[in-house]
Amino acid sequence: MNRKIQVCTQIRHAPNPHCCGHGGGADLIPVLTEQIKTHALDVEVEQTSCMLMCAKGPNARLVPDGKVWNQVSENTIPEIINFLINT
Repeated sequence: MNRKIQVCTQIRHAPNPHCCGHGGGADLIPVLTEQIKTHALDVEVEQTSCMLMCAKGPNARLVPDGKVWNQVSENTIPEIINFLINT
């Protein structure tokens, strides 16, 4: 199975300035990629556009499983890695 973590990096401007891009979505990609390599997980990290949950961002989604994480930060990455290891 080919699994991917999609991380939203969409930048929106007024009237809706709340978005994953402004919340640091792009900054999460190298950290998440490094942790996946460290744990030798067969999961690709992919930048994506809007997931339609801007106010809850940054958002990440596991494909094809469908699991979604909201308000992702570097502190959330261990939870994501744990989930990947145990599924």
